[in-house]
Amino acid sequence: MATFKAQVDAITGMVSGTTDGALSDAELIQVLSDGVLEVTDKYLTAKPGDASLFQVEHAESTSQGGISIKGRLIKVLRETGTDEDWRECHIIDPGLQSRVTDVDSMHYASKYNPVFHIDDANKINIFPVPSGSNNAYKVYYVNDIPRNDSGVAIDAGDSALKYFPKFLVSMVIKYAVIKSMEAKIASYTVDEEDETLVASYNVSLKQFIDEYDAYFNEIKAAEKAKNEKLQALISQMGGTR
Repeated sequence: MATFKAQVDAITGMVSGTTDGALSDAELIQVLSDGVLEVTDKYLTAKPGDASLFQVEHAESTSQGGISIKGRLIKVLRETGTDEDWRECHIIDPGLQSRVTDVDSMHYASKYNPVFHIDDANKINIFPVPSGSNNAYKVYYVNDIPRNDSGVAIDAGDSALKYFPKFLVSMVIKYAVIKSMEAKIASYTVDEEDETLVASYNVSLKQFIDEYDAYFNEIKAAEKAKNEKLQALISQMGGTR
């Protein structure tokens, strides 16, 4: 597969880092990274149930507050005291943190029904408190650091992404194309006699922006229609009882 840089250059008709007004190689790398984050956000805003497509598994920890998460949290698991016997933790209000440790409370959390809350430093606090062998916890979250398929920072010479679905890579390229064209248009001054060329770039830019926006709008519309159909079915089933 062609590199990200090659794909962007082919679509824009410019050479990043060479053509006057085009993005530098460093700027293209930043734009690609920004594109990964924006596409992730737009897609999950439309289809939040697909978070696992962008999932990262954090290394296990036995330290309370040992894992800090800034991005979208997907799932928290805690061991039961038996190696690799994981149970899903349910989120609680921080005000319940003393009650979940009280065996006489209805809110008591056992190792078979663990809970967690997130403090003001974005640290994960688990109950029962993790400690020692086979009582670790781990966290799954939406990747918030764009990486190539080797797990390191994106470079313009890469052609694949990690923790990111392949079918959305084209939208990252389209995002980079839009930003490249905006930079090229902005490089022209009012004194230059390039009105026809700028007008041509603006037409192409609008087309790419419309296509980019339309993709996510279509996903939103499809999800809305699916949810409405499901709700109608649930209502119908409830009415036939």
